Amino acid sequence: MIDERDSRLIQWLRFPLMVGVVFIHTDLRVVRPDLNGLPLFSETMGLFVDFVCGAAVPLFFFISGYLFQMGYARRTYVQHLRHRLRTLILPYVLWIVLCIAIVAACQMLVPGFRLLLHKAIAECSATDFLWMFWDVSRATGINTDQHGPLVGQFWFLQCLMVLTLLMPLLRWLVRRLCVITLAVPFIVYAWGLLPHYPGIHAGALFYYTLGIAIATHRPHLALWLRQWGWTALPIFLILYIAKHHLLPQLPDALWAVETLLMVMAELWLAERWVSRRHAGNGQLPSSVAWLAASSFFLFASHRFFTAVLTNLARSGHLPLSSSTIALLSYLLGSAVIVVVCLACYALMRRCLPQTTRILTGGR
Repeated sequence: MIDERDSRLIQWLRFPLMVGVVFIHTDLRVVRPDLNGLPLFSETMGLFVDFVCGAAVPLFFFISGYLFQMGYARRTYVQHLRHRLRTLILPYVLWIVLCIAIVAACQMLVPGFRLLLHKAIAECSATDFLWMFWDVSRATGINTDQHGPLVGQFWFLQCLMVLTLLMPLLRWLVRRLCVITLAVPFIVYAWGLLPHYPGIHAGALFYYTLGIAIATHRPHLALWLRQWGWTALPIFLILYIAKHHLLPQLPDALWAVETLLMVMAELWLAERWVSRRHAGNGQLPSSVAWLAASSFFLFASHRFFTAVLTNLARSGHLPLSSSTIALLSYLLGSAVIVVVCLACYALMRRCLPQTTRILTGGR
């Protein structure tokens, strides 16, 4: 059974981490590489997006593995699979169906619309529609399209589906060969030795397995963080300065170590914050609980709006003439997207509570 302090920490983390995912997907450097020529903007984005926000997805995999392992005391593996059907697979299917419907509607109104899918819906075969649920590049025939589902960020859910199937094997390996089971995927992840396939990601495997390992050998997460977490941030800063400013010839694979350190640092900082602000309280404030509940809706819906921001940047409609203006445009635009998604969630929860519950997997 998960400790109350650990449960509060994980619940508190859900929304800030999801905001971090939004900030990753609004990275203006992707559509405007010339912005890397602005020194302050480039340096700030390199640290903030690549590491501070970049730790969000690994943390979600870590938490998923940790919770799955801790939940073994309450559910059998078959019960876990049934639970995943409702919380993972059903929302996955429904959001992709919704996205297909939105694309179809947009293409009816604007025949040349290709923003979310680089192919006309009218030209899609039954096989193409099936591929949209797993590998959209196979549906469009464009190899540079994402090798993942139509709702691009759902590659995360794809990996969770595969990892759920591997869970019995991972638990066995962690109990008997913990160091090797963690070291091999980390090396593959750091050096990019595994080609990308839908549902297969070395980083996802490493962090999910790390969560299982912590739950197996150090189940009280808060206590473990208090013992070792404080070391992560200073070591990260030393490595970051060394690699990015003093010794750029250091191995590129060092980024994986930096990301792992940032994951630990963010967990430690969050644990310190929660323990001090909510010491002795059995429940987090209702506002925090509401935001935590909204995190899956934010995850599923935000890419519809981030596409608008990045296309405004690509087309030159955003003011990006200096580092300060570019940073303000990025931060303000990202914040607006979060607010719009939360407003949609609040409206749907009020007007269509049952539909919202199904779309968010009962969260």
